[in-house]
Amino acid sequence: MAIISKYPIIDTYFEKYNDKSNIDKYANKGFLRSDIIIKKDVKIILITTHMQAIYNDENDENDNNVRNKQINQFIKYLNGSDIKNTNDTVVLTGDFNVYEDSLQYLHTKLNEMEYYNSFDLDKSSLSKSQISNYPYTSHDPIDSKLLGDHIYIKNGKNNKWNLLEWNLLDGETNGDSNIVFNGKKYLSDHKALNISIDLSEINKKKSI
Repeated sequence: MAIISKYPIIDTYFEKYNDKSNIDKYANKGFLRSDIIIKKDVKIILITTHMQAIYNDENDENDNNVRNKQINQFIKYLNGSDIKNTNDTVVLTGDFNVYEDSLQYLHTKLNEMEYYNSFDLDKSSLSKSQISNYPYTSHDPIDSKLLGDHIYIKNGKNNKWNLLEWNLLDGETNGDSNIVFNGKKYLSDHKALNISIDLSEINKKKSI
């Protein structure tokens, strides 16, 4: 995982997941936080994660159980006083590797904390929605029901995000890549989720 920003990153934190299974035992999966200064007195907290994958073998049930434990560890961190009581906007991104059941659990927990999914775009507003409307994000036909990649946003007290649009990028390439599905080469086995956001400062009532 990595967070790349054109704005200054003033602090970072990484936490490894306590539970992992299958070949993910050898991966350093967890979540990475960066505090980013957009301009004077305007900060966002960006957290990205990579959760337990499914390998379509006899260990699938255990993989699902492990991912749910990772979700609980992730939620526990978000419920910590540092994040829960912040005045800054918080953005959650990453490959959650979830299918419908796990996503419903994650989605419900995040909605309870006023995080809303970027797929819930409705005229620049963030609102609750049914996950059945969310797009599948995997190129792999075996993982055709994967709802893995998401961006969740929680408005801060000092500023407010307006979501302008979202789109999924295929990442198809003519270059070197060993990721091939249906005769096409891709930069990743997942589609890339791209969003455009406008940050308005509530107190100053203007957009950046």
